[in-house]
Parts: sequence; structure tokens; C-alpha cells
Amino acid sequence: MLSNRIREQHLTREQALAKAIEYGKPRFPSIRDYAQLVGFHCEEALTNINGLPKAY
Repeated sequence: MLSNRIREQHLTREQALAKAIEYGKPRFPSIRDYAQLVGFHCEEALTNINGLPKAY
């Protein structure tokens, strides 16, 4: 999506990079809503995920 906008000269590479960083941030309210909808405890799941050893 962003690369197409760069090719079409709607964005500069720097603008697209800034948007990519912004888009990559977790959206906790959405995660919490999904957890409630599906039926798992959001904070417990995030604690377990963050407790895993890094693969890199």
C-alpha cells in the first residue's frame, strides 16, 4: 500500500517510513475488544507473549 503511494508520488519515502512506524504500533483497545469477543484474558495473554524468549 505505501510502496504504491511512493511510486505514484503521493508520498515521499520518508513520509511512508513514518507512516509504517505508526501503523506498526499495537492498538491495545482493538486487541482488548477482540479478546473480549473471542473469550480470552487480554492482559494474561500479553504477559505470556512478552515473557517468551526472543527469537532474534
